[in-house]
Amino acid sequence: MQGKHRVFKGGGWYHEAKYARSTSRFMMEPGMAINYVGFRVVLSETGNVN
Repeated sequence: MQGKHRVFKGGGWYHEAKYARSTSRFMMEPGMAINYVGFRVVLSETGNVN
């Protein structure tokens, strides 16, 4: 099955918490598109946190 799939890293908002880690790995076909792959939640710090 070599070359038939690609690996993508980390889960997304759709996955259970245990799969949302950046160390998670999944495989999918190269031409497949999923709207939750590559989505990352980001928090921007606008001031000092005490």
